[in-house]
Amino acid sequence: MPVSPHEAELLDLIRDSIIIRDRNDRILFWNKSAEERYGWTKAEAISASSHSLLNTTYPLSLKSIDEMLCTSGHWEGQLHHTCRNGATVLVSSRWTLRKRAESNIDEIVEIDTDITSYVRKKIELEEVNENLEEEIEVKTGRLVDTQQALEAIEAERADVERLSSKRQEVIEALYKITTGPYSSPEDLLKRIISSIRELLKVTTVLIGKNDRGQIVPAIGSTQKSRQHDFLAAIPGSAIDQAIARKTPIQLTGQQCAELAHRDIYRGANLKSCLCVPITGVHNSVEGVIVLLDTMENTFTRDDIHVVEVYGAYLAYEFNRARLEVQLRQAEEMKMLGQLTSGVAHEVRNPINAVSSIMEALFEEIEDHRHLRPYFDRLQKQIHRLSRLMEDLLTLGRPLNAKYVKAISVGEMLQSSLESWKLAGKYAHQKVILRIPETIRKAQVKVDPSKMQQVFINLLDNAAFHHASDQPLQMNADLADHDILDIGIIDRGAGITPDRLCHVFKPFFTTRKAGSGLGLNIVRHIVESHGGTVELFNNDDGAGLTAQVKLPMQAS
Repeated sequence: MPVSPHEAELLDLIRDSIIIRDRNDRILFWNKSAEERYGWTKAEAISASSHSLLNTTYPLSLKSIDEMLCTSGHWEGQLHHTCRNGATVLVSSRWTLRKRAESNIDEIVEIDTDITSYVRKKIELEEVNENLEEEIEVKTGRLVDTQQALEAIEAERADVERLSSKRQEVIEALYKITTGPYSSPEDLLKRIISSIRELLKVTTVLIGKNDRGQIVPAIGSTQKSRQHDFLAAIPGSAIDQAIARKTPIQLTGQQCAELAHRDIYRGANLKSCLCVPITGVHNSVEGVIVLLDTMENTFTRDDIHVVEVYGAYLAYEFNRARLEVQLRQAEEMKMLGQLTSGVAHEVRNPINAVSSIMEALFEEIEDHRHLRPYFDRLQKQIHRLSRLMEDLLTLGRPLNAKYVKAISVGEMLQSSLESWKLAGKYAHQKVILRIPETIRKAQVKVDPSKMQQVFINLLDNAAFHHASDQPLQMNADLADHDILDIGIIDRGAGITPDRLCHVFKPFFTTRKAGSGLGLNIVRHIVESHGGTVELFNNDDGAGLTAQVKLPMQAS
């Protein structure tokens, strides 16, 4: 394969026809634009001879062209190709000779820009010009108009050539980035930043990643803090608008004057700013790319398209990293479920036997009241072990599809809250439940009893750590058009970062009487419903937020 599936997907975005072939003229890659322009599908073109398939007419002999290609590594000129329907197209063709890194085999990358229409117009205009010269005295006005048309077409041709050259640079840069070795995700981001700066000739490039609705630096290590300062200093409306509208936002001239007053940009004399959202699957915003420049210029649609191509690749990388984490967690949960289920089954029977023996012994020595405290203590420990075994069994059970049904958001949360209140332990704890009317009757497909278990567990944890004189908050909203976002917010002391990263690990607990499996069970249930759960300290004050995201049922 000359290109990977992802590279092929990116090359399919290019409007020019891209053909990769070996030195024997055998076609190895044929992009979507080539399919549309010449009429042959990718499957039909692969392995065919390019010369035979397109019945190509060359301006020089193939031998001469091959000698130039071997000498300089490049050749360009105009070719006539014949399409499947018999039509002939004239293309501006650029050939590049390269070696495949993995096999050291020579390949020719051919990029064709259709200039048939342009040449036809130019010929027609030249004919008009000849006629106008004969009638110049009476048709001077028409000659001026024609001249202006020629100038416009010439400018268009120059734009086409410039754009074609830039697109080729983007293709080559992305190819180097995606195929070259890199030591870490940070190294990859640095390469992308360097590539964008070089292509668009800008002073600074920043990449931000969407973290729970907040834009944070995507680059890590020692530069993370400085990147955060740079992003934070961008006028808020630019990044916010780019994300909200999911469209690029530009600031120039006076609009950038605010940057000069920020300490981190003081003396930089920045005059241009471009914020381009990084959109991923389902049009979700994965982050933002920010370009800053000391020149007061307006970024063209082509410049923005270049940044969007890099954004598409970054969205892929962000999503791939997220999927790798989810896959690793799923494998860990599967192994843990199998182990804990086996242990629970083995231990539960002996516990039941011990409990029965304890009850029989108590009846035998009922007159010895001084022994009662010891029996009570033993009984409590047996009950505690029984609950632990039940938790272990829950962790090992998959979701039973026959209990899954559609239920409204309002009913699910209201019933969970009422059940938690009826449990009695925190019956007097006030909870503010906020559900927008727009989603109250929206449907989610869940096992209602399992989801009650999730919210009861999270409410228990929140109430345990919460300052009792304030109400808990339980908020529902849409994180995206089809994702339900539920947050349970307490105003306790929060969790230190060194502990926060361990909260979902089995048997880790901050509560004296806790088993350390509650949050594990919560995550197991939520993920079995296709959702996610996350805990994080509040940005706007004390306490912690437990965030559950579930897919909404399609209406």
